Order: sequence, then structure tokens, then C-alpha cells
Amino acid sequence: MNALIRPIFFALTGMIFLAGCAKKGSPTGGPKDTLAPLVKSFLPENYSVNFTGQRIEIDFDEFIKLKKVKEELVVSPPLKYDPILSPQTSSKTLKVTFIDTLQEETTYVMHFGNSIVDNNEENILPQFKYVFSTGSYLDSLNLRGQVRSADKPELDGPVTVMLYPADQMTDSTIYHFKPRYIVTARGADGGFSLTNLKEGQYYVVAIKEEQNNYTFQTQTDQIAFKKEPITLPGDSISPLYLFAEAPEFSWTRGAHAAKNRIVFGYNGMRGNRSLTPLFETDSDFRFTWTQTPKVDSLNYWFTPAFDLEQKDTLLFAADTDFGRDTLAIRLKDLYPDSLKVNPITRGVFSPKDSIRFSANTPIRQINPDKIQLLDKDSTIIAVQTRLDSLHNTVTLAFDILDENRYQITLLPEALQDFFAQTHDTLSYTFKTKPLSDYGTLNLNFSGALNCPILIELVDTKQNPVAQAWRQESNGARVYFDYIDPDKYRVRVTLDCNENEIWDTGDYDKKIQPEAVYYLPGLLDIRANWSLNEQYDLSQLSQD
Repeated sequence: MNALIRPIFFALTGMIFLAGCAKKGSPTGGPKDTLAPLVKSFLPENYSVNFTGQRIEIDFDEFIKLKKVKEELVVSPPLKYDPILSPQTSSKTLKVTFIDTLQEETTYVMHFGNSIVDNNEENILPQFKYVFSTGSYLDSLNLRGQVRSADKPELDGPVTVMLYPADQMTDSTIYHFKPRYIVTARGADGGFSLTNLKEGQYYVVAIKEEQNNYTFQTQTDQIAFKKEPITLPGDSISPLYLFAEAPEFSWTRGAHAAKNRIVFGYNGMRGNRSLTPLFETDSDFRFTWTQTPKVDSLNYWFTPAFDLEQKDTLLFAADTDFGRDTLAIRLKDLYPDSLKVNPITRGVFSPKDSIRFSANTPIRQINPDKIQLLDKDSTIIAVQTRLDSLHNTVTLAFDILDENRYQITLLPEALQDFFAQTHDTLSYTFKTKPLSDYGTLNLNFSGALNCPILIELVDTKQNPVAQAWRQESNGARVYFDYIDPDKYRVRVTLDCNENEIWDTGDYDKKIQPEAVYYLPGLLDIRANWSLNEQYDLSQLSQD
């Protein structure tokens, strides 16, 4: 190797060697940081009085950033405009600038929740708050309480708890005006603590809101309230029970959906509110009504179809809570519906159930002679039929046995609809399981309550699988059979109006929701097993 090349060769070799060494590892950086940031100083000081500025500065011992601050930050009393927080990136100083005019002689509390975290590991500075007063002293009263779900075992937060001065409260206040004090209950237990309150009387309201504007929107928000005001200092507060109000009834816009069908939607409980045609028809004109399953709508079926050249709009009188309204339906050139029959019952069903069918057009005639029912031994079984014309369902009634198979054949003309349409031959197979595949449950209750009780066995998603109603709670006994093996809880509702369902509350009418209790213990229902449980209802309380 000549003299000129040799130095270049060794230099390149050394560079490759050093590069290879650099790839073998990197510094570990030491142990992971697990400490939350600490405040070094406040300007002005936390819990200061006679505040007259527009800005607060908080210095930390390390770089911090804000996480979900729009969700976490709560200022009490609430401001018309949110304060400006800066910087938006990481910094050792948090600056809060008010663009609102602060009220005189008022104590403000800024709840940052868990929004302040360190920049690297996002260690949380928990439930941090800054307090100041525009007057010469800090209000110092506190109020602790709890928000619970009215019908669920746990609260699905967050929920805003609000105090309104009693002398400023009217029936419409919560719909239009922000409260005096607010705090957020975030945990599943619904616990909350309002601090730095002024002496006086207050109404307590809690809302789980969609828009985060501290006003109650009946269509989207849930609410809890105390009917009477509390007095501070002195009063303690019992739990508040959060519920969604039943929507007020209203008809929505109707639509011509098929050649011989008009659909009318509605919100709320329809009850006996009806629709009345306001148009003239020929003598051969017929109509009927059905209600769509699991949907708040009515179907108006008619025959013959209208000639669109002679009539393109139909008027209906609609019953409302305030009298009668008029709905106009614009007719279109559409195809007619054709009859389709579908089983409602699953292929494997319980002997407690029945075999039911539905259709997409109104069933109006049933011919039992065209319905064949055979069991697993090919024995012909007599069947009775029931028609629910409003809900458009057909039920086949017969003695259902365990561990059996049923072959059902609907011959043409077994079912006939409003338009004299029928179906082709339809065959379905249904099965029942052996009794040993199910569990049973005996419930015995003691303790007198002041209302009848609705007793429900609910699954882990709070869906009822069995229920019973008893006029008296003390000494009540309930037997549930054909229970699928699974985990369940017992739910008891004080059914004071005796309608055998849970009723929600109404803020305007100052009606609280019916009390609901999830009794202690998760029940493990097993196949071929009977479980016996005893409950003392006198231990229940809901203020």
C-alpha cells in the first residue's frame, strides 16, 4: 500500500469502527420520573384577597402542560367567558388571563381537576385549585354531598353540581341562568365538595349535560334536585338522584312511505292521543293503523291508493297537550308494500315464552286450519291464535314442554293482510332446552315499606330478565324459574303509583323519580340449581 493511500485507509477504518460502537447502546437516563409537578410560587398568592388584576401566574418546579383542560377546569362562580390559559405548549409558568369583569366582594375558586401534568411522564397534579377574593375576606363555608343514579347501580359521570341563591330562584332559572357556585362530581360514587361558599340559603341542582353551559336542556340532559333550599352554615345534604325526564309528547313530521302507507313519528308517551283524517273519501275507502315495534311511530294504511292528479296532499288533525294541530302529508308516486312474515321468537326459546310472528303489512285474518304444529314425535298439536292488531303480532298458544322440538308450517292463507295478500308456505323449527339447563331462584322479603314493590332480576347490564309485583313487601315471596345460567342482581322499585313500571321524575312538577334499590350481592345462577335468598328491606333508605 503506497504512502498516500495508507493514511486514508486507516482514517476510514477508524470512522467505521466508531460508528459501529455508537450503535451498540444508548444511555438509560436513570429511573423513571413518578413525581407530580410542584408549585414554586403564585402571583398573586393562592387564597389572596382584594384581587384587582386580570392575570394569575403560577410557577412550577418543572415543565408542565395542560391535558383536557376544557373538560377539567371549573370556575366557581362561573364566568361568562372562559379565561385564557397560556402557554398552550409546555412551560414552567402557567398564566391565567381573565377577559370577564370579575364580581365585587366575591370569592372565586378555580378547580383545575387533573388537567395539570408534567411534560415528560404526564404525572398528574391531582385536584389542584386556586382561590382568591375580590373582597377583603374569603368565604369559607363548605358543602359535601353525593350524586347517585336514580335507576343504575353506579353514576356515569361527570355531573355538575350547582347552587343557586334562594332569593334569586324562579321556575325558569335553571333553563336560562348560570348558578352561583359549581363543582364537578367525577367519580363513580358521585361524591362532591363545594368550598369557599357564602352564608345563605341555596337551591341544589345537579345536571349531567351535553353542552357544558351550566343550564338545563330537557331533551339531552339529566337532572337531580332538592325540592327545598338548604341553609349554610348548618344544613347537611342527603344524596341527589340523577334522572332523565320523560320527553314531552309531540308529533314529528309525517311522511308518505309507501303507496298505501303514511308514517307519523312522535316523541314521548303517546297515550290516547290520536290522528284523525280531514279529507273526504269514497265509500269503498278503508284504512287501519299499526304501531311500529320499538319505534315511536304510527302507520296509517289505506286502500285504494289516491290518484295523485286529483289529490296530492292529505290533512290530519293531531291531538296534542294543547289542543289540536294539523299535519299536512305530501303524496308521492311510490311502490306498494308486499306481505313479509317474520318470526319474533328465537329458534331456541323458553317454555315461559310463546311463539310469535310479525309482518310488515297489517295482518287482519288468521286461519287456524292452515297452521300445522308438530312436536319432535311428529304428533299434531292443537294451537290457538291471538292477533294484536295495533302492534301487528300473531301469537300461537299451546302447551310448551321442555326438551322438545316444534315444527310449524304456515300454509298459504294462514295469515292474510289488510290488502288481502297472503304468503307462500312458510316452515319454522323451534326448540326448547331440558329443564336441567336452567336455574331457579326463590326470593323471600321482610320489612315493611310504604309502597308496593316491583321486583326485577337483572343481568350485569341491568336488563331485566324476570319480574314480579307485590302489594306488600313484608313477607313477600317470589319464585323465578327458567333462568339462564349467569350472574344477576335483584332490583327493587318502590312503585307508589302502582303502575308496575319505574317512573322517572319531573323538575317542573317537583316530582322525584321512584326509588330504586340494587340489593347487595351478585347472584350466581347455575344450571340445574335452585338458589334461595333472604332480604330485609327495612334496611333500605333513600332520602
